[in-house]
Amino acid sequence: MQLRSGAVAVGVQHHANLPSEHHFSPARLTGPRGVGVEIVIEVDDVEAAYEVAASPAESHGGHVEPLEDQPWGLKDFRLVDPDGYYIRVTAHRR
Repeated sequence: MQLRSGAVAVGVQHHANLPSEHHFSPARLTGPRGVGVEIVIEVDDVEAAYEVAASPAESHGGHVEPLEDQPWGLKDFRLVDPDGYYIRVTAHRR
């Protein structure tokens, strides 16, 4: 599955569907994933991004934190995917 917003695309795929020669081989996937990784994605319309991402993330076993205004002046939301990757989707700094 591909999520797209403008020029940015994020591929979402279950590891069982990957070819055997793919970087994410079964051997690489045996340990913990996502530990200590935060991915930050800046978007033009964070509210629209939340509407697009929240339901699919939850339905694929992820967790979505609410859309919130942060003390540093930006609005964002956070996703935790089923493998533990922490993704912060935030408004552009103006």
